[in-house]
Amino acid sequence: MSNGYYDEVAASNQELIAQTRDMVKQRQEVIAQLSLKIGESVLDVGSGSGILVRDMLGKVGNSGVVVGVDTSGPMIAMSRELYPEASFRKGDASSLPVESGVFDAVTANQVLCFLPDVESALVEMHRVLRPSGRLVILDTDWDTLLWNCCDQALLNAVVSELTSPYVSRNIPRTLSRQLESVGFELVERKAFPIVNWEFSDESYSGRVSSFLPTREDGQQDQIDLRSMWRDEMAGMATKGEYLFSLNRYIFSARKR
Repeated sequence: MSNGYYDEVAASNQELIAQTRDMVKQRQEVIAQLSLKIGESVLDVGSGSGILVRDMLGKVGNSGVVVGVDTSGPMIAMSRELYPEASFRKGDASSLPVESGVFDAVTANQVLCFLPDVESALVEMHRVLRPSGRLVILDTDWDTLLWNCCDQALLNAVVSELTSPYVSRNIPRTLSRQLESVGFELVERKAFPIVNWEFSDESYSGRVSSFLPTREDGQQDQIDLRSMWRDEMAGMATKGEYLFSLNRYIFSARKR
């Protein structure tokens, strides 16, 4: 995750999104795929606000080790403040600041889409795992998006803004091949759809608008995309026509 994208405000917004019911279910599914045991060591690449690290601590217990790595200074600072019992390190997915062969499991959620060199990151994840270590990756294919909207131009602007930090909007399409090419054995692949029928800040689609730009003092020429979009979505909800659907995909693999 880039420092330019996740500044202090964005870090706070990301934490709010992490608390939505959709993201709670997502973390539960990722943890289920990891099959963590008491005493194991696990690495979260692109740990963000640290909330998944917190949840994994409960699975490995006091005898286990959970480490989070993120490129964003504000995210690392937030994580350390919120979850002082865990370990967080500033670092890049293509050059992880950890030793080789020390982790039982590694996970990376919504991370590969940001990276210009996915293969290098996968090689690094392979490096830090013990023999037969487990890897769980979750990422999104944004071309699966269905977000009901009467204003196509506005929808295009919103999607463009939300996906602008991504190098790839479709990383799940090539990930199977890439995992096998660097020495992983695929164990399971499954879809994780996010579906919202209501416009609410308790949902992922409701909260994600916090990343849209808004007009501020001294920026009168800036389009208040956030307010425009929230008004549009509130209108769709009033008509009983609100629908958001987006596919994420979970890959479980093992180090050969």
